[in-house]
Amino acid sequence: PAVQEHKPREHQEINKHDTDLWTSSVQRITEIIRGKQQQDPLGRTNTKVRTFCLLFLNVSLKKKSEQFTHNKT
Repeated sequence: PAVQEHKPREHQEINKHDTDLWTSSVQRITEIIRGKQQQDPLGRTNTKVRTFCLLFLNVSLKKKSEQFTHNKT
């Protein structure tokens, strides 16, 4: 089953993979933020990580909504 001719299913699987990856990334980032809060009393790293996290979330959500809009048309 190397070649798949049924594109929509393949596309769904790719989207699901992206979503799973996104979910696990968010969980990981949340863990990092929580961990850094405990380890770094000054919060320097914490701020960088949080900023990155928010950027990452914004970009991902924007991408998701674009995909959703694209899929509907």
